[in-house]
Amino acid sequence: MKQGWLVVAISLAMAVVGYATAEQEVRPVQTPPLEIHIKHTEPRTVAVMTHKGPYEEIPDVIRSLTAQIEKGNHFVAGPVMVRYLNNPENVPPKELLWEVMIPVAKPGRLGGVEYDKMNFKYLDVMNVAYYYHIGPLEKVGESYSKMFGWLGNSGYEIVGPPMEIYWANPETTPKDKLVVELWIPISEERKPRVVR
Repeated sequence: MKQGWLVVAISLAMAVVGYATAEQEVRPVQTPPLEIHIKHTEPRTVAVMTHKGPYEEIPDVIRSLTAQIEKGNHFVAGPVMVRYLNNPENVPPKELLWEVMIPVAKPGRLGGVEYDKMNFKYLDVMNVAYYYHIGPLEKVGESYSKMFGWLGNSGYEIVGPPMEIYWANPETTPKDKLVVELWIPISEERKPRVVR
């Protein structure tokens, strides 16, 4: 499973380079930590499009979701998020399942055929291991490798699919200043390690 998510990260990194989001760019409030940390995420409501297909289609889905949010006059309340729902090692590219999410405040009503693929979803609090990948997207796989290596020795269990939060737009940000926050949902408590 771990290697599969590395493939996800690398594939997404290549696909996301061409995406365009809303005019605003959201940046982290704090200086990004350089090590892996654990936190409880804030609950949030997101506009979401679930999609089946290769990761190269992520930029198109982001554009479609952004357009539907704007058309519905929904207030964007955070950066683009992507969550991967199956393992690319186990399914062909056309069967890959993933979600593009954009946090919204006070979502309005859905209606009409233009909203057939967009829904709203409530993301509850999650306990996550997180890490800020700073630099070229082509190297995000190295950050995932570091995270999975750390988690393998931490005693925490992975309890959900990885997510990525894009704090900078790859189209307008220099490669060495790109910021992607990586989340891996984990158990609330560690299991004690048994030394034999």
